[in-house]
Amino acid sequence: VVIAKGSLDKVYSIKRFPSNFEHINTYVPDRELAEYIKRSKLVVLPYRDACGTQVIQSVFAYKKTVIVSNVGCFPEYVKDGITGIIVPPEDVLALTDAIDGLLCDDKLRCQLGYNGYLSLKNLFDNKKINDQIVSIFKEI
Repeated sequence: VVIAKGSLDKVYSIKRFPSNFEHINTYVPDRELAEYIKRSKLVVLPYRDACGTQVIQSVFAYKKTVIVSNVGCFPEYVKDGITGIIVPPEDVLALTDAIDGLLCDDKLRCQLGYNGYLSLKNLFDNKKINDQIVSIFKEI
């Protein structure tokens, strides 16, 4: 399943996807996106640039593995080889190798997904965040 808005010609240099692909060429609401994440083996975010997204956190919440481009905030959330795979932007060979490697290695794919889940629980733990905010207020 490819969820991406845009012209196939401009974005992918193709007229149409192969018949075994589903292309969703519209905005996908959060609940629907969550369903796609739940049924996926991995989630690939081959962005050219990025300033922020919560898709990575959603992927981690479902213990799924993510492959991201090395752009924007992605390296802050994804630790290469630990919580996911980071590839250079627009590097088709690196992206292909990462996808193939994870689809052929269930153990690694599951381990990265679980590590992402643990990372999410640590980075976005409400008690930890609240304690940090209270500490800042006390300093002020």
